[in-house]
Amino acid sequence: MPSASDAVIAALRPDLAVTVITHSPTTAAALLDHPTAKVFILGGWLRKEAAIACGTATAEAAGGVSAGLYLMVPTGIHEKAGLTAVDPDEAALRRLLMSRAASTYVLGSTDKIGSVAPYTVSGLSDVEGIVTDAPSDHPTIQQLRQQEVDILHAT
Repeated sequence: MPSASDAVIAALRPDLAVTVITHSPTTAAALLDHPTAKVFILGGWLRKEAAIACGTATAEAAGGVSAGLYLMVPTGIHEKAGLTAVDPDEAALRRLLMSRAASTYVLGSTDKIGSVAPYTVSGLSDVEGIVTDAPSDHPTIQQLRQQEVDILHAT
């Protein structure tokens, strides 16, 4: 199953003129086939199990950028716990990236819906919506809708 980032990149027109700021080397490499995409990679320590950069250097680099849209891929999306991450540095970086963006949408595959990781990123009210492939009848999706979270189904 492709990651949420892979799915977004696959959906981009190859000629789309866009600037992508990422802390994921795999996301950056996937954009090599998009000749008009500018890619800025936030540096730092590589968390190999997640294939992302994190730590102080990453946070310092992230603090110097602004974005119109942040597509966040948290570890967990839960109706009570909100958005969560497996690592405190990752949670802090996601909060920082949210604060530097005009709007934030969450990308959440079915395996993330209803899951909770140890570190809080934010509450659900801090994001514009959740893009997911989870079925409409998934219990957590139904609860999120009751909380008036905007759910967008990925196709």
